[in-house]
Amino acid sequence: MKEYEKAKRIFLYYNGNYYLMERDGIYSDYKSYEIPKYYEKKWLYEKIIMLLFEIKKENNVRKLLEKI
Repeated sequence: MKEYEKAKRIFLYYNGNYYLMERDGIYSDYKSYEIPKYYEKKWLYEKIIMLLFEIKKENNVRKLLEKI
């Protein structure tokens, strides 16, 4: 389960962008975890929901953009 969490952390840090992972030399490490596309989609969905929640509760958009 520890590897799953590490893969999730990497994936979300790069917002699922394989190009950026490759640019930073982490793509092959990430792919070695063999995470199914289902989980990647689920993680992105969770991140979108979290960001939408932040937008809803944050009145100052500039402050919100600093968090991203």
